[in-house]
Parts: sequence; structure tokens; C-alpha cells
Amino acid sequence: QDLLSVEGIALALKAYLDLGEFPIYQIKNPENLEKITVLPETKDVRPYCVSAIVRNVTFNEESYNSFIDLQDLLHQNICRRRKLVAMGTHDYDNLEGPITYEARKPEDIKFTPLGETKEVDGNEFIEMCKKDQYIKEYVPIIGDKERFPVFYDKNGVVLSLPPLKNSAATAISTATKNVFIEITATDHKRAKIVLDILTTHLSQISSDKYCIEQVEVCLLYT
Repeated sequence: QDLLSVEGIALALKAYLDLGEFPIYQIKNPENLEKITVLPETKDVRPYCVSAIVRNVTFNEESYNSFIDLQDLLHQNICRRRKLVAMGTHDYDNLEGPITYEARKPEDIKFTPLGETKEVDGNEFIEMCKKDQYIKEYVPIIGDKERFPVFYDKNGVVLSLPPLKNSAATAISTATKNVFIEITATDHKRAKIVLDILTTHLSQISSDKYCIEQVEVCLLYT
């Protein structure tokens, strides 16, 4: 459990002071696991991918903002300003699996970035990010690559272009009930740690308390 959020600190203190139940997390493996297929081209860009789903969450404005803040804090510390790890969180009800994690030429990527209303290609997206005061420092991580990492759902909808931005198509909100989390990284161990922190945090506000659903990640390279 994390100590970067009020919820995480409160849970840790309750356990330490024996003031409540100690959380026992459960990994759920449904018969039809969601699947991410990782294509070989990603190996030269951001080679590692881990994922999970937390279902039946109930956000209010406070818990939603806390979850967004937690992601920002993780990006700044253990993720080393997104160089080692980057995370994307999505409204699972707005996508359709199976999912692919690919690396494509920027001109072949077309999507509407989070917070925008206009569809752009990868090159236009990078130019847009260079003007964004919040995102521009992360552009050099992939900006000079021949191919950009990108997630697609079954219907060719872009989920995210890590480590920069998610797609508007799958944006989470206070109305989101099922959260799909994808983590990309150059450090596999840190990626798993970040996934554990995000899923255990979210599982506290799920009606299936402390339950996390596994996602199968299938590598097409060795």
C-alpha cells in the first residue's frame, strides 16, 4: 500500500495501531481474462508492460482528485519523471478488448488527446505537447524515436500514447465504475510496484473491496 495519499497513510496507521481490519488483497482471475498483446517493435522503445482492472469503484470528487494526484506523485518519484515508468488509467466501459501495445510511426497514429477535441497524428501531437507547460518536459523521452509506443483496443481506438497522454476516448471521470490500468516501462520491477500501488489504492473504494482483476500480457518477442 502507498504512503503518497491520505487514504494510504490512513490505512497504514489503522493497521499499525490495530484500529481496523488489515487489508487482505485478492487477485481475481475470471474465465475470460482481458488480454494485452505486446508487439515486438515496442522492445526498442518502452519494452515492459503490466496491467490490471479494478471493477465496481465509486468515485466522488475527493476520491477522484486523490487518485489523479497519486498518479502525478508516482510519476515524479519512483517513475523518475516518467522516464522509467508511465501509467495510463482508462474507463474500461469505453473500450473493447483485446488490446494491443504497439510501436508505430507517428504519422500512422491518429487520435484525440485527453483534454482536446481535435484528432491529430503523432507528429502533430508532439508539437502540441511541446507547447504544453505540463507535458513538454516529457517529450524528449520519445520525441526523437522513429516509432512511438501506443495502445489500441479491438476497434482501433487509441487508449494512450505513453509516456505523454491518454486518449480522450477512454478518459476516466467521477462517473467511471471500472478502471483499466496500463503501465509501460523501461524498468519492469518498478512497473509492477506502481501497478500494485494504483490497484490497491483503487480497491479501497470498490464494492468488491481489496479485489484486483488480473490482465494477461502476451509478449510476441523474447
